Formats: sequence, C-alpha cells, structure tokens
Amino acid sequence: MLLAGCGGSDDATSAGDAAAPAGWSTPSSDTPVREQSVPLGRLGEAVVPTAYALNLSIDPDTDGFSGRVVIDVRLTEPVDEIYLHGKNLTVSAATLSAGDTLIAAEYEQVDDSGVARLSLPIPVSAGQARLTIDYSAAFSDSLDGLYKVVENDRAYAFTQFEAISARLAFPCFDEPRFKVPFDLAVSAGADNIVISSTPTRRTETAVDGAVRHVFERTPPLPTYLIAFVVGPLDINDAGGLPPNDIRDEPLPLRGAAAAGKGPDLQFALDNTGPLLDGLEAYFGLPHPYPKLDIIAAPDFAYGAMENVGAIIYREQRLLLDEHASKMLRRAYGVTHAHELAHQWFGNLVTPAWWDDIWLNEAFATWLSYKIADQWDPQLGVPLELQRRALDTMTIDSLASTRQIRQPIEANDDISNAFDGITYRKGGAVLSMFERFVGEAAFRDGVRLHMTRHANDVATADDFMQSIADGSEDQRVVPAFRSFLEQPGVPLVRAALDCADEPTLILEQERYRPLGSAIDTPGQWQVPVCYRVLADGQTEARCHLLTEPRAELRLQSCPDAVLPNSAGAGYYRWTLPEAQWAALLDRIDELSAAEQLSLVDNLDAAFRAGALEFSTLKAALPTLAAQPNWEVATRLRKSWAKIQDRLVEDATRAAMRSALTEAYLPRFEAQLGLRPDPGESSNDAQLRGELAELLVRDGDAPDLRARLAAAADRYIGPADDLPDPSALVSDIVEPALEAGVIEYGEAFAERLWARFEASTDAVLRERILTALARAPQPAIAARVRERALTELLRSNELVHVMRQQFESAETRTAAWDWLRESLDAIKARIPESAHGQLVERTKHFCTPSRRDEVVAFFEPKLDELFGAPRLYAQSLEQIDLCLALRQARGDSVVAAMAAPADGGE
Repeated sequence: MLLAGCGGSDDATSAGDAAAPAGWSTPSSDTPVREQSVPLGRLGEAVVPTAYALNLSIDPDTDGFSGRVVIDVRLTEPVDEIYLHGKNLTVSAATLSAGDTLIAAEYEQVDDSGVARLSLPIPVSAGQARLTIDYSAAFSDSLDGLYKVVENDRAYAFTQFEAISARLAFPCFDEPRFKVPFDLAVSAGADNIVISSTPTRRTETAVDGAVRHVFERTPPLPTYLIAFVVGPLDINDAGGLPPNDIRDEPLPLRGAAAAGKGPDLQFALDNTGPLLDGLEAYFGLPHPYPKLDIIAAPDFAYGAMENVGAIIYREQRLLLDEHASKMLRRAYGVTHAHELAHQWFGNLVTPAWWDDIWLNEAFATWLSYKIADQWDPQLGVPLELQRRALDTMTIDSLASTRQIRQPIEANDDISNAFDGITYRKGGAVLSMFERFVGEAAFRDGVRLHMTRHANDVATADDFMQSIADGSEDQRVVPAFRSFLEQPGVPLVRAALDCADEPTLILEQERYRPLGSAIDTPGQWQVPVCYRVLADGQTEARCHLLTEPRAELRLQSCPDAVLPNSAGAGYYRWTLPEAQWAALLDRIDELSAAEQLSLVDNLDAAFRAGALEFSTLKAALPTLAAQPNWEVATRLRKSWAKIQDRLVEDATRAAMRSALTEAYLPRFEAQLGLRPDPGESSNDAQLRGELAELLVRDGDAPDLRARLAAAADRYIGPADDLPDPSALVSDIVEPALEAGVIEYGEAFAERLWARFEASTDAVLRERILTALARAPQPAIAARVRERALTELLRSNELVHVMRQQFESAETRTAAWDWLRESLDAIKARIPESAHGQLVERTKHFCTPSRRDEVVAFFEPKLDELFGAPRLYAQSLEQIDLCLALRQARGDSVVAAMAAPADGGE
C-alpha cells in the first residue's frame, strides 16, 4: 500500500519531492548500454545512491508492514537495468524519473541473498535520477531485518540491519560505502511509541487515526546503521547529559523498554554519562549525533547494535537492579562502552567495505575495556580483553583460520567477518600496538583519523597511516600489516643462554598444536616486550622482532625471563622446561596480566607437545591460589576439556578430585555462600566462578547440597513468592544447577513455573542454563522440546543449544536433536547465524562423531549461511582433539595416577 502523505510538498520526503536537478540526460533507446551480470558481491559503480526518503507504515499487531522508498541516484553510465538490494519484499510499483520523464520499471529479486533488479523498458543515459518503489513485506520471524516480538500480549517491532539485513525492510543499496542522508517517517498506531535514528521533527494524524512520525534528516549514514522501534514502550527520560570539557550542549538521553520495564533502565541511564564522558575525552570530539536513545529489546540476536541515535540491546545487558551480579555489571559496562564507542568509530567514520568491518569491531572492543575500566576500576575489565584474546588464539591456531583483514567476496564471507578474529584478535592487536607506540601517541593517531574521515568512509590503510602520522612512527604500518594480512598466531621461543655472555635468544614461527596441518612458518614483525627477573628486581624491555631469530645481549644473567611483559603482546611464547620452572617460582612477582599469560602459555605448550601434563598438574595448586580470580581459574577450563574429552571415567574422577582439592578449601575458607561486608569485586567474581567450577567440573557433594538448599529457598514454593535474598547474585546460576542435580524433576518443574511467569531476561537465562545442563535425561529433553515453542525467545533457543553442546552430559542428545530439528531451529534464528549450528560440533572428540558430522553437514553447507569456514574449523578442532588424545592421553592418565609429590 502507499503511505498517507507521501510525495507532494512533504519536507520529510525531500529526497522524493525536491525539485529535479538540472542537467538530466534525455533517455533514449539508442543509448549504448554495458551488459551486466548479477552482482553477488559489490553492486558496482554504475548506480550510486545520493539520498533516501523512507516512509514506513508499521503496526506490530499485524503480520507485516508497508512502505515507499524514494532514492536519489547518480547514473555514472547508461543503464537499462539497475541492481540494488531487496529481500522477500512484495513490490507493487517501481518507477525511475529522469527530468520530466517518468519510466515504469519492473522489479525482481534475482538472488536468494537479496540482490534485486529494476529492468527499464528503455535505456537511461548518465546523470541524476530518482527511484520510487512501493512495497510491503512480512515481519521477519528470525530477529533480523524488521521483526516482531510479543511479550505479555503486547507486540513490538525492532530492527537489526547489520550486516546485510536492511534489504529485508526496504529496497536499498545495502553496502557500507554508500553513506548518504536519510529522511525518515513512520506511521503507527496512536498508542505506540516510535523511535528512529534522529529526533522527531513533528507528528501528524492521518485519516485512519494513525500517527505519522517525521524525523529530522540524518547525517550521511550507511543502510546498516538506520533503526526503527515501534510499540507500547516505557520511556525513561533522563533529560540531557550535562555539557563537559568537550561537549558544549546537553545531550538528550532516554531509555526505552517493553511495557512495565522502564524503571529497570535507571542503572543504565545513571551510568551512561560517565562512559560517554570518557569516550568524548578520548576522541577529543563530542558525541557526533543530536540525541541518544538506549533501547532494551525483549528478544535480540546479539548483545547490542550501535544504530545511530537508537542503540538496541538485549535486555540482559541493559536492565539491571540492585541484585545484579558483578559479572552483569561488568557486561553492562563493556557492552555499553562498546556501542557508544561505535558512534565515533564505525558510525562517524565507516568502513568502505566489509573487509574492514574488523576495524569497527576491534576498535570498539579494545576501547570499551579501557573506558569501562575508567568507569569502575574494581571490576578488573582489562584482564577480560586479554582473556578473550587468549581464547581466540585457539581458533587462530587452526590451519583453517582466516586473517584479520579477510577479502570479502561473497555473503558467507560477510557473516564470517563477525567472529573472534575480528573482535578479540583485532582488539588485542590494537592493544599491542598502542603499547608499541605509546598511549598518547596512539590516541593522537586516532584523533587524526577521526578528523580526516568524519562523516565519510575509510579503509584500514587509512587508519594505519593515521596512527603512523599521529605517533610519528612509520614502523607501525609494516608491523601492523604483518598481523592483519596473514592468519595464525606467532610463537616466540625464548631462551636464556648464560654460558658465555648473557643472552636472550628469540625465535619466531607460527604456533602449531599437535596434529596441525599448518605447513607455512609465517613471519611477523612482533613487538616483543619482555621482563628479566633477577635479585628481586625486574626490568621490562622491548624489541621489534622482524627476523626469524634475534640474540639480545643482557647486562647480567637473570633468574628468569617473562617473554610477554604486561601480557600485552598477541603471540604465544614458550621456554625450555627448566626456565618454565624458574618463572613459576617467581610467579608472585608478576602482574595479574602476566600471570594470565603464563597460565595460558603453559597450556598452549602442552597442546603443542612441548610440555608434559605433569607440569600442569604440579602447577594447578600454585595457580589456584593466586589472588586474581581470572588467573586463579584460568587453567580450569582447559583442565575440564581434558577430563571431558581425553580420558576415561577413572582418570576423569581423579581429575575432578584434583580440581576439588585445589579450589574447595579456598571457597570455604575465603568466600563461603555469603559475602562479608565490604567484600571486593574480585572476591565476588571469584565466588561465582568457583561455585560454577565445583558444581560442573569438581566433586564437592556437601557444597552442592548447600547450594541446592539455598536455591530451593531462592525459587520458593510453587504457591508462594521467590526469595531473592536467599542467594547472592554471583552464584545464582550454579546454585540452580545444583538444585536440579539434587532435587530432580520436582525442582525442575518449579523452575519452569518461575520461567513461564517471568519476563526477566536474566532470571530466564539462568533457569534455562540449569535445566539445559541437567544430567537427568528427561529434564534436559524437556528443555529441547520447549525450545522450539513460543515459550522460549529466539535468543534463548540459541542459549539452550550452546549449553547442551558444551556439557558432556547432554551433548549426544543435543546432537540427535539438532539433526532431527534442523529446519525448525533454522526458522527461529537469523539467517546470519545458521552457520553457527555447524560450530556446535567442535566439542566432539571421537572418530565416529566426526564421521556423523561430515555425513550430516557436508550435503547442507550451501543451505547454511556462513557455514563452509565454520565447518572446516569444527572438523579441524575435532581432529586436533583426536591427535592430542592419541599423543598425550596416556601421559595424562599416568600423571593423574602418580602421587602429588611425584614419590612412590
């Protein structure tokens, strides 16, 4: 249908109603036209958009929406067909106007990815033109495009356009390089709130009683950063964030949430100012847009999305109360800072093409931890960036990994670009080069980049040059490029040689785990910063390792050397075995970041076959006693994978006992179930991590029983209210898991009752975790059955699947379920997430399961968006697990059978 008020003199549709530009070329059937093929990557340069006017009619209580889009374009050559994007749209009329000539066009979607073609009856020569398209579409049911959510019988519409889902909502040129202004208007029912990217210019009532919301024109934006939200939302208006040293004017700030949840936005609103102040100070530029709305969506595919002026979040990241755990507060700070950082890096300066989306996400990831740490230093967020980078090295150690700056040639490549290599490796590499050039110099380069490319697009080459110019260190460019344009993790072999002149020998190669098919050595320009430890003194030094080997003279022979000072380098490192022991003896002299690097590289050396498992076993008590919670528990996850996949029941029981022996005394003596007044954030987070560890991976029946009893009080009787005071928030999830283990079906049913009665996203997620990981087959099966019903939100379905594949107790049944229900699962999640279904199989470690994965997924790869790379990586991870089991399984068994002191 056509929208009321479209066309005419309406200033909200100026792209469609402004006077025709001068200089039209006369359409002619004699104009020569270059033959085109369907473009499945870039659309090409023949037609370039210059402005949009988009009018939508959105009623979330119906099944769909309608719209008219008017697109001003520049034709750079004669055309008789125009390629653009539109997916699953029903087009009722399409025209091209050129001067006084109006040409009816035929619209057709020509590829499943959403490439569409406008066919013209006569050629049009180069010049300015205007496209007008009327269309309708169904709301998406998979959390992408323009989709609908129903909660408490109220319907809402939200958008998620990144990466290539704007085409589900309107015909467009859906590429980041096409950055142009938008005039936006939405008609909706009078009882609905409507939010978009810019402030409302005016509202007007249509003949049918709907209200038309006309928004201010946007600055130049790509399609993926536009947003719309429609529904009976609660608005929590925080007024204006006050001016500061950078921003002269107040910034209007509001929160929006589903009906009844507006008050739960208060914490997020109260803490937005400090985060934004930190970002404005870093960039030296005020927030680039005229208002800021932060919006909590009841169902959202991702953590959040940085839409200009209307950032949308999953509820778990934004709705916090006085019971929120330290982990939730930490997640809020990092996520919110990430999306706010994007307002400059990604929104104000946008990548020219998807091969540089890594820079958007890596920069926002890296900066978010810096800003969140300024906001609340007690949360210890910088270590999380390092930990996540170390986690990503697992994928980056595969032969099938990709480079950071990966060429984007097809839509599968776009999907794969939003992964740990982009976010975590990219963020860690930025952190490493900030340390290399210095914090102030790096910031100067960032500010120069913002100034050079504001409201425009830029490439990674532009960014690297800005950093080099701002820091006045041109070595940045080739060194940075060596990490961007080749895959893999550098391995720095460090060794002290004190036989003659004290020397530190550094050698580099590509890290290879046991069984790896990697056959290229790799060579990087690695900023190696190392610490020498001698006579109670330590000294940090740096060297740019550009060759395969370097010999660095030392003043004297130290007691030990740490090859990654401050843990800031994105590389693996290893030492001769005796020098590992010397470093472990001096572990108390290392910072928490350096200790984390030490733990991770011990494990990496074991997985590469350079270290025996007995060394890990001997180190476990020392590591478990470290003060920092992340360091103390870092080895736990690797240990749990080994006991899950590499050994049989008898050794698995011994490994569980070793974890309990290392961690239970600390939990009981230092932490307990209830915090002391004034407890540190570190201890609160340690309590949650240790409780989870001891319930899932250890063997602590008495603690599990006490946790279950507390969970019983927390949930409350079926006919009474729950008691949130029965558990501190940091241990709710493991306590609920303990409750399911101890009390079985009766407790599970009470959890389901609380789940169905609640719209609290955090509580629902915690309940689902406990039920999904249940060792009782009937309880776990019920979760799978209900996951495909409307009882669970789409993002909750994904959560259930992740939990069941991670747990050894439920993995086999989850695999059977995935194979039986693949189509139903696909229908409930965004197409961009279909490939991630393949990734769940990476947890297998037997030849028979590998064969099943191949048999099931190999014929289906073309049907699963983004699957080919994830399929290759999952198979490779299974193969590496098999190789490690064959090469080191017996040594794990022997080490666990030996007495703790190594005696008889």
